Amino acid sequence: MLGIIGAYSGFVLVWPVATVLVIKKGWKESISFLALGAMVLATSSLAILHIRFATLFIFPFSLTIGFLIEELFNKVVLDSQVNKTKQIIKQLAFAGVILLMLYPYLVQIAFNSTIVLPQGNNGFVNFYPSLIWLDQNTPKTSPIGNEKTDYGVVVSWDHGNWLMVVGKRPVVGAPLGHMKLAREGIRDGSLIFVNSPGESIKLIEKRKVRYVVITPQNLEQTKVTALPLDGNSEEKTKIQNLNPEDSLFTRLLNDSIPNGQPALRHFRLVHEAEAKYPNLDRPYVMIYEYVAGAEIKGKSKPNSTTKVFARLETKSKRRITYTDSTQTDSEGNFTIILPYSVGEQKYSDVKAVSPYKIQTEEKTLDFSVTETDVLEGKKFLLDESPK
Repeated sequence: MLGIIGAYSGFVLVWPVATVLVIKKGWKESISFLALGAMVLATSSLAILHIRFATLFIFPFSLTIGFLIEELFNKVVLDSQVNKTKQIIKQLAFAGVILLMLYPYLVQIAFNSTIVLPQGNNGFVNFYPSLIWLDQNTPKTSPIGNEKTDYGVVVSWDHGNWLMVVGKRPVVGAPLGHMKLAREGIRDGSLIFVNSPGESIKLIEKRKVRYVVITPQNLEQTKVTALPLDGNSEEKTKIQNLNPEDSLFTRLLNDSIPNGQPALRHFRLVHEAEAKYPNLDRPYVMIYEYVAGAEIKGKSKPNSTTKVFARLETKSKRRITYTDSTQTDSEGNFTIILPYSVGEQKYSDVKAVSPYKIQTEEKTLDFSVTETDVLEGKKFLLDESPK
């Protein structure tokens, strides 16, 4: 309740009375007041759903409160029967009440630092080109999300509105987070960022996520929206104790190089912004696609190490060295997953500029896979048995 008063001032407490008076006046005297009342009712329902809709509500709200103030001033303050001194006292008292009602709002403007984006005022400017890219370079989704090919996008809750409107893709953590179903989506989206890659994949598959968007965010704040809805203290403690360095967010921020971590083999960087992350030499936006990956099975010496190398290049000519490794079992079998295709791609600005190098203890082989191989999870056999 305090948050609502801070957003709309203390006048929100008398807003219902003001609305009734406006509708009553409109019903008896003026169609324009009736229209104002209808506008207030329509926009207030949206504003109650989410504070972001305050921009729609604030104009009719202000007009309605202004009407109430005028009516009270005319009936209570203006009185020709009292002397001038009493009239001034009544006016000052009325002004004091007005200031008192405005105080919560004025305090929030003056002292609440959360009205400034933590990533700076250029947040939307830096994000906008990537939203356009998402709209133009990823598969379209259906209007109501009932097709088998539909998917979701994970992005920080603060950026969800922008992505839905400009990027035109559905998000896991819906900005309208007041209904239980929406709150569950916000929690799952937050958990995907703060959990380890292996745990995050479980939710990614549950939510049919195809793209994970990395933008500036404070993981400690993200943990708050990841807390259990039922208040489970054990689960709450577990989330609060998660190490940000082990999170999927941090791994993806640092190019998602597997280096032996199986879960990271299913994420390929498909786009990065030209703008840089605040105080860090990282792209402001990084978009990853969750893919099946091309599966390579082979044989080498038992209990040995098989290594994978590739040279990646982004559209901005940033070079990334992709490295991975896996151990063979007691019979010499190994499986590796390749998330990047070689050469130009339809849905990605990032490519492997040369074939993968698959290195066993016996030899090194070049291996190329196509985008179709990566997206469909095509399986290959690589006979690397010692001669």
